[in-house]
Parts: sequence; structure tokens; C-alpha cells
Amino acid sequence: MHAPVPRPGKASAFLFGAALAPLAVAVLLSKLGARYWVLDLFTHFQQQYALGLAVVTAGAFLTRHFRTALAAGLVLLLPLGALSYYLPPRPFPEAPGAPALRIMTFNVLRSNDRHADVLAWLLEQDPDVLVLFEIDPLWSDHLVPLESVYRYRTARVRSDAFGVAIYSKFPIRNERITGSGRHTVPCVQADLAWPPATFRLFAMHPVPPISRRTADNRNEYLRKFAPLIARCEGAVVAAGDFNCSPWSSHFKRFLAESALIDSGRRRGFQSTWHRGNPLLSIPIDHVLHTPHFTCTARRIGPPLGSDHRAVTATLA
Repeated sequence: MHAPVPRPGKASAFLFGAALAPLAVAVLLSKLGARYWVLDLFTHFQQQYALGLAVVTAGAFLTRHFRTALAAGLVLLLPLGALSYYLPPRPFPEAPGAPALRIMTFNVLRSNDRHADVLAWLLEQDPDVLVLFEIDPLWSDHLVPLESVYRYRTARVRSDAFGVAIYSKFPIRNERITGSGRHTVPCVQADLAWPPATFRLFAMHPVPPISRRTADNRNEYLRKFAPLIARCEGAVVAAGDFNCSPWSSHFKRFLAESALIDSGRRRGFQSTWHRGNPLLSIPIDHVLHTPHFTCTARRIGPPLGSDHRAVTATLA
């Protein structure tokens, strides 16, 4: 006689159903991000949704809760579709003989006291252009040794979290600082005389969307500078902490209206920000560029005491 096939347990059915319900709700709310600022916050965690739903799908299937597994698998298709922005990664194109521009953006975190570690790492990495954020007077003083490597510098040092500094090995011309929103958050614009061709750099750091007012300010910031970038006649690079992931409708609109290309697209998932828990990391720091450039390499750095990781892109 054959042993009877055990029935799926009620406890495990409840467990998987209880795990599926909030994940499914979060995924569906993330699709409504354009409607309200709180819902936009749900758009940024597509990797976490995918991982959670994959676990529920596999667990429910292995314990013979096939209906739950089917439901979880169908919901899983939504974050997997969102992750196709980054995955599967495609190889970087080769540009033999083409001049290479290495540009790094890093939000060092104003309260971060690891000044020496950050400085040593920046000097070791030695990019051609550094775009740094949350530069207050203390950070500015600690970064003075960079001036021995970078002959050209422009900065808006502030006592709040919106100071900006650009260090360049190439001449900086026509720099301009434009404010946006009630916080007069700066966007530093400058022409960098890179030997092959001068390009316009936008150093961007809108406010984080932690309330309706700040979310509106962030969105206003993106709406303001997208057409300015689109009207630039030559090559453009926009780099910074955008406080926005690629899945937000506001970031999508910014890319469309500015005609910029995300150097991270289809380069593998590279999270750059977390607040205490790496499992909740999301990609909100970006290096964007016009079609004048081709991205031939891209990587993220260590946290070094900051809640952000640096992004370094090599553009040919």
C-alpha cells in the first residue's frame, strides 16, 4: 500500500497568505505612485518586493499550496518587470582609443565623521571629476588636500545638508548656481573643458520626499531642470543624489523631458542608499548623460560612514 499524501497544513497556508497579502498590496500601491506622494514611496522597493514574492512563491509551491503559489507568482511578474530596467545586465561597450572621462558622485553625509577615510578613498580612486554633496564648512576643511590633485573647484558650502562641491582636473567655466523650491536647494551648473570636448555638468540634489511639501519640492526641482538640460546644445552630464529611483513616475518624466540616458540602465542592480538596513537599499544616486557619451564602466563604492555609496561612471 502507498502512504497517503499529506495535506498542506493550515498553519503554513496562513503563513504564506499572511506574507503574500502585504507584498501584493505594496506592489499594487507602487503602481499608483503618480497619484499621491505617499504612494510614490512604494515605487522604490521593487527588488525587495521581488525577493519577498519569490520566497512566498517557492515556499507555497513546495508545501503544496498551489493557489497561493500561483497568486504570488502572478504578482511577482510586476516587480520583475520593473527590475528589467537593470536586469539582466548587458556587457559594457568597448571604445578602444576613445578618451575616457571618469566622473564620481558621492553624498558624503554631513554628520559623517569619517573624514580621513573618505579623503583617502577619494584620492585612491582618482576620478577626473568629483561631485560631492552635503558639504558643510567642516567637510570643506577636511577636503582641502583634494586641491593638490584637482586644480579646479567650485562649491556652494552650506551649514545644512545641501552643500555642493565640484572638483575637476579640467578647467571649470561659466559656473552658475540656481536655486529651486522653498528651500532654495542649489543645482550647480558648469562647463568643464574636457580636452576632447567641453560638456555641461549639472550637480543635482533635490530634497528627500519625506512629506507632501518636500515631495512637491523634489518634483518641482526635477521639472525645473529637465527642460534646461534639454535645451543645452552640447554634451551634458547630470550627476547627484536625486532622492528618486528609476521606478518613480517623476524620475521617468525627468529622463524623458531632459533626453538624458541613465548610465546604470541594464548594468545590474546597484543600490546606493540605505538607512541602517542594507536589505532596504535602493538606487537613488545617478550619473546621467546625453547620447554624446557612451558608458564603458560603472560601479558603486563602499559606504565609508555615509548612508550613500558613491557612483563612478566612465564615459567615452
